[in-house]
Amino acid sequence: LEYTFAGLPELKAVPESLFFPLIYCVSFAGVFAQSGLEQVNRQLFAANLQAENFSNAFLRCKNLSSVPEELFSSNSQARNFNGTFAESGLTEIPGRLFSGVRRRSSFIETFARTPVKVVPPGLMRGLEPVNIDGMFEPARAAEHDPIKIKAGPSFPQDFFDDTRNAVGVATCRQP
Repeated sequence: LEYTFAGLPELKAVPESLFFPLIYCVSFAGVFAQSGLEQVNRQLFAANLQAENFSNAFLRCKNLSSVPEELFSSNSQARNFNGTFAESGLTEIPGRLFSGVRRRSSFIETFARTPVKVVPPGLMRGLEPVNIDGMFEPARAAEHDPIKIKAGPSFPQDFFDDTRNAVGVATCRQP
């Protein structure tokens, strides 16, 4: 289903059962990228137990300001969240958003260039991510801030504890 509903600015909402019959679907890469989605239901991917790839799924969904905590709770095989919410309108992130996904997953630019100001405690608990490069890269850098840490969101200490073995810097994409 890669990029199936991408580039549809008039698409504001989808039924929670949209993907229920597609139980063998493995990739939702870019499925709603650059769409007008304003909300998603917690059951959207509930039947897709084999889903592995959610890269760019909500890329540039500017009207999407929040997502339910249970969005990926059934996706225990999911391992690619690169750019999933990049450049979207997300202002907040549920603390247990990734609690049901596969350990050792990739989170390159997952929330890059979003208006998120605070990273919730427990977001990466038990996940042992392999890569967090640019996960929270801000849209703009502050002066004298080469790794964009001043312009980035506020992080709880457990984020650093839970990502210490991952490649990359959460606020700055490596060249």
